[in-house]
Amino acid sequence: VAVRSVEGLLGAMAVEFDRWAADGTVGVKRAGTALTDPSPAEAAEALARVRTGTADDHDARALSDYVEHAFIEEAGRRGWPVCVHTGLWAGTWADPRTVHPEHLIPIALRHREVRFDVYHAGIPWVSDSGIMARQLPNLWLNLCWSHVISPVMARRALDEWLDVVPVNKIIGWGGDYWMAIEKVYGHLAMARQNIAEVLAERVHRGLMTVDRAAQVGTMLLRDNPAALYGLAME
Repeated sequence: VAVRSVEGLLGAMAVEFDRWAADGTVGVKRAGTALTDPSPAEAAEALARVRTGTADDHDARALSDYVEHAFIEEAGRRGWPVCVHTGLWAGTWADPRTVHPEHLIPIALRHREVRFDVYHAGIPWVSDSGIMARQLPNLWLNLCWSHVISPVMARRALDEWLDVVPVNKIIGWGGDYWMAIEKVYGHLAMARQNIAEVLAERVHRGLMTVDRAAQVGTMLLRDNPAALYGLAME
Protein backbone atom coordinates (compact mmCIF):
# COMPACT_ATOMS: atom_id res chain seq x y z
CA VAL A 1 0.00 0.00 0.00
CA ALA A 2 1.41 3.40 -0.99
CA VAL A 3 0.79 5.79 1.90
CA ARG A 4 0.97 9.45 0.95
CA SER A 5 -1.26 10.96 3.63
CA VAL A 6 -2.46 10.34 7.17
CA GLU A 7 -5.88 9.49 5.75
CA GLY A 8 -4.28 6.87 3.53
CA LEU A 9 -2.42 5.43 6.50
CA LEU A 10 -5.63 5.14 8.50
CA GLY A 11 -7.35 3.57 5.51
CA ALA A 12 -4.65 0.92 5.32
CA MET A 13 -5.14 0.27 9.02
CA ALA A 14 -8.88 -0.20 8.51
CA VAL A 15 -8.17 -2.78 5.81
CA GLU A 16 -5.98 -4.67 8.28
CA PHE A 17 -8.78 -4.55 10.84
CA ASP A 18 -11.10 -6.08 8.23
CA ARG A 19 -8.63 -8.93 7.74
CA TRP A 20 -8.46 -9.53 11.48
CA ALA A 21 -12.26 -9.51 11.72
CA ALA A 22 -12.47 -12.10 8.94
CA ASP A 23 -10.09 -14.30 10.94
CA GLY A 24 -12.37 -14.12 14.00
CA THR A 25 -10.48 -11.54 16.06
CA VAL A 26 -12.37 -10.42 19.19
CA GLY A 27 -9.94 -7.82 20.59
CA VAL A 28 -6.64 -6.02 20.06
CA LYS A 29 -3.67 -5.34 22.32
CA ARG A 30 -1.28 -2.47 22.97
CA ALA A 31 1.48 -1.71 25.44
CA GLY A 32 0.42 0.56 28.30
CA THR A 33 2.75 3.41 27.44
CA ALA A 34 1.61 7.01 27.73
CA LEU A 35 0.19 8.74 24.66
CA THR A 36 0.40 12.38 23.69
CA ASP A 37 -2.56 14.00 21.93
CA PRO A 38 -1.29 15.37 18.58
CA SER A 39 -3.66 17.21 16.26
CA PRO A 40 -4.43 16.04 12.70
CA ALA A 41 -2.27 18.90 11.40
CA GLU A 42 0.68 17.84 13.57
CA ALA A 43 0.35 14.25 12.36
CA ALA A 44 0.20 15.37 8.73
CA GLU A 45 3.28 17.55 9.12
CA ALA A 46 5.13 14.71 10.84
CA LEU A 47 4.26 12.26 8.04
CA ALA A 48 5.43 14.76 5.43
CA ARG A 49 8.82 14.95 7.13
CA VAL A 50 8.94 11.15 7.49
CA ARG A 51 8.43 10.83 3.73
CA THR A 52 11.24 13.29 2.97
CA GLY A 53 13.63 11.73 5.47
CA THR A 54 13.81 14.87 7.62
CA ALA A 55 11.75 13.62 10.59
CA ASP A 56 13.08 13.73 14.13
CA ASP A 57 12.01 11.87 17.27
CA HIS A 58 9.26 14.42 17.95
CA ASP A 59 7.75 13.77 14.50
CA ALA A 60 7.91 10.02 15.01
CA ARG A 61 6.13 10.32 18.35
CA ALA A 62 3.46 12.66 16.98
CA LEU A 63 2.63 10.40 14.05
CA SER A 64 2.77 7.20 16.09
CA ASP A 65 0.54 8.53 18.88
CA TYR A 66 -1.99 9.98 16.43
CA VAL A 67 -2.27 6.63 14.67
CA GLU A 68 -2.52 4.76 17.96
CA HIS A 69 -5.47 6.91 19.07
CA ALA A 70 -7.09 6.08 15.72
CA PHE A 71 -6.30 2.39 16.32
CA ILE A 72 -8.13 2.54 19.66
CA GLU A 73 -11.10 4.33 18.09
CA GLU A 74 -11.33 1.73 15.31
CA ALA A 75 -11.41 -1.08 17.88
CA GLY A 76 -14.19 0.75 19.71
CA ARG A 77 -16.25 1.13 16.55
CA ARG A 78 -16.06 -2.62 16.04
CA GLY A 79 -16.98 -3.33 19.66
CA TRP A 80 -13.60 -4.92 20.38
CA PRO A 81 -11.93 -4.51 23.77
CA VAL A 82 -8.42 -3.07 23.81
CA CYS A 83 -6.08 -5.18 25.95
CA VAL A 84 -3.34 -3.18 27.61
CA HIS A 85 -0.06 -4.60 28.89
CA THR A 86 0.63 -2.90 32.23
CA GLY A 87 3.06 -3.37 35.10
CA LEU A 88 5.85 -5.91 34.85
CA TRP A 89 7.71 -6.47 31.59
CA ALA A 90 9.09 -9.87 30.68
CA GLY A 91 12.87 -10.03 30.65
CA THR A 92 15.54 -7.97 32.38
CA TRP A 93 16.64 -4.33 32.21
CA ALA A 94 13.13 -3.21 31.28
CA ASP A 95 11.70 -0.20 33.13
CA PRO A 96 8.22 -1.14 34.42
CA ARG A 97 7.34 2.53 34.89
CA THR A 98 6.97 2.85 31.13
CA VAL A 99 3.79 0.75 31.36
CA HIS A 100 2.48 1.97 34.72
CA PRO A 101 -1.32 1.52 34.70
CA GLU A 102 -1.83 5.22 35.42
CA HIS A 103 -0.83 5.97 31.81
CA LEU A 104 -4.20 4.53 30.83
CA ILE A 105 -6.25 7.12 32.74
CA PRO A 106 -6.19 9.96 30.17
CA ILE A 107 -6.61 7.44 27.35
CA ALA A 108 -9.68 5.86 28.96
CA LEU A 109 -11.13 9.30 29.67
CA ARG A 110 -10.71 10.32 26.03
CA HIS A 111 -12.01 7.05 24.55
CA ARG A 112 -14.99 6.51 26.82
CA GLU A 113 -16.81 4.29 24.32
CA VAL A 114 -13.91 1.80 24.27
CA ARG A 115 -13.57 -1.02 26.81
CA PHE A 116 -10.03 -1.57 28.09
CA ASP A 117 -8.79 -4.84 29.59
CA VAL A 118 -5.96 -4.04 32.03
CA TYR A 119 -3.57 -6.96 31.73
CA HIS A 120 -1.35 -8.43 34.42
CA ALA A 121 -3.26 -6.64 37.20
CA GLY A 122 -0.90 -3.69 36.82
CA ILE A 123 1.60 -5.60 38.98
CA PRO A 124 3.10 -4.31 41.20
CA TRP A 125 0.60 -1.41 41.28
CA VAL A 126 -2.46 -3.58 41.95
CA SER A 127 -4.09 -1.06 44.31
CA ASP A 128 -3.77 1.68 41.69
CA SER A 129 -5.40 -0.57 39.11
CA GLY A 130 -8.28 -1.31 41.45
CA ILE A 131 -9.05 2.34 42.12
CA MET A 132 -8.80 3.11 38.41
CA ALA A 133 -11.35 0.42 37.57
CA ARG A 134 -13.65 1.70 40.30
CA GLN A 135 -13.58 5.23 38.91
CA LEU A 136 -13.55 4.48 35.17
CA PRO A 137 -16.52 2.44 33.89
CA ASN A 138 -14.67 1.36 30.73
CA LEU A 139 -11.80 -0.41 32.54
CA TRP A 140 -11.73 -4.13 33.30
CA LEU A 141 -9.05 -5.86 35.39
CA ASN A 142 -7.30 -9.03 34.26
CA LEU A 143 -5.16 -11.34 36.42
CA CYS A 144 -3.55 -12.99 33.39
CA TRP A 145 0.10 -13.91 34.06
CA SER A 146 -0.29 -12.62 37.62
CA HIS A 147 -0.67 -15.89 39.55
CA VAL A 148 2.60 -17.23 38.21
CA ILE A 149 4.45 -13.94 38.84
CA SER A 150 3.45 -13.89 42.51
CA PRO A 151 0.61 -15.95 44.01
CA VAL A 152 0.70 -13.72 47.10
CA MET A 153 0.38 -10.51 45.11
CA ALA A 154 -2.36 -11.99 42.93
CA ARG A 155 -4.38 -12.99 45.99
CA ARG A 156 -3.93 -9.55 47.52
CA ALA A 157 -5.02 -7.90 44.28
CA LEU A 158 -8.17 -10.00 44.04
CA ASP A 159 -9.06 -9.50 47.69
CA GLU A 160 -8.67 -5.72 47.38
CA TRP A 161 -10.58 -5.56 44.12
CA LEU A 162 -13.55 -7.45 45.53
CA ASP A 163 -13.91 -4.57 48.00
CA VAL A 164 -13.73 -1.72 45.49
CA VAL A 165 -14.52 -2.97 41.96
CA PRO A 166 -17.77 -4.36 40.53
CA VAL A 167 -17.19 -8.10 40.41
CA ASN A 168 -18.34 -8.36 36.79
CA LYS A 169 -15.26 -6.29 35.77
CA ILE A 170 -12.66 -8.74 37.10
CA ILE A 171 -11.16 -11.56 35.00
CA GLY A 172 -9.56 -14.12 37.27
CA TRP A 173 -7.07 -15.81 34.98
CA GLY A 174 -5.39 -15.94 31.62
CA GLY A 175 -2.62 -18.32 30.65
CA ASP A 176 -0.63 -15.68 28.71
CA TYR A 177 1.20 -18.38 26.75
CA TRP A 178 1.12 -19.08 23.03
CA MET A 179 2.80 -22.47 23.27
CA ALA A 180 3.43 -25.25 25.80
CA ILE A 181 -0.07 -26.27 26.90
CA GLU A 182 1.39 -27.72 30.10
CA LYS A 183 2.25 -24.20 31.27
CA VAL A 184 -1.28 -23.02 30.56
CA TYR A 185 -2.70 -25.88 32.62
CA GLY A 186 -0.23 -25.29 35.45
CA HIS A 187 -1.07 -21.61 35.61
CA LEU A 188 -4.79 -22.42 35.64
CA ALA A 189 -4.26 -24.78 38.58
CA MET A 190 -2.45 -21.99 40.47
CA ALA A 191 -5.19 -19.50 39.63
CA ARG A 192 -7.99 -21.80 40.80
CA GLN A 193 -6.16 -22.37 44.09
CA ASN A 194 -5.58 -18.65 44.57
CA ILE A 195 -9.19 -17.72 43.81
CA ALA A 196 -10.50 -20.49 46.06
CA GLU A 197 -8.34 -19.26 48.97
CA VAL A 198 -9.49 -15.66 48.59
CA LEU A 199 -13.16 -16.60 48.37
CA ALA A 200 -12.92 -19.14 51.22
CA GLU A 201 -11.40 -16.49 53.48
CA ARG A 202 -14.28 -14.16 52.65
CA VAL A 203 -16.76 -16.89 53.53
CA HIS A 204 -14.89 -17.51 56.79
CA ARG A 205 -15.08 -13.79 57.65
CA GLY A 206 -18.79 -13.69 56.94
CA LEU A 207 -18.44 -11.44 53.89
CA MET A 208 -19.92 -14.01 51.49
CA THR A 209 -22.10 -17.06 51.59
CA VAL A 210 -20.80 -20.28 50.08
CA ASP A 211 -23.30 -19.96 47.23
CA ARG A 212 -22.22 -16.40 46.50
CA ALA A 213 -18.54 -17.41 46.54
CA ALA A 214 -19.25 -20.16 44.00
CA GLN A 215 -21.12 -17.66 41.83
CA VAL A 216 -18.25 -15.17 41.98
CA GLY A 217 -15.73 -17.88 41.09
CA THR A 218 -17.75 -18.73 37.98
CA MET A 219 -17.91 -15.07 37.03
CA LEU A 220 -14.16 -14.61 37.41
CA LEU A 221 -13.21 -17.66 35.37
CA ARG A 222 -15.98 -17.84 32.75
CA ASP A 223 -18.80 -15.31 32.67
CA ASN A 224 -16.79 -12.07 32.83
CA PRO A 225 -14.29 -12.81 30.05
CA ALA A 226 -17.08 -14.26 27.92
CA ALA A 227 -19.15 -11.09 28.31
CA LEU A 228 -16.26 -8.70 27.68
CA TYR A 229 -15.12 -10.49 24.51
CA GLY A 230 -18.55 -11.52 23.24
CA LEU A 231 -17.81 -15.24 23.46
CA ALA A 232 -20.60 -17.80 23.36
CA MET A 233 -20.28 -20.24 26.28
CA GLU A 234 -21.96 -23.62 26.66
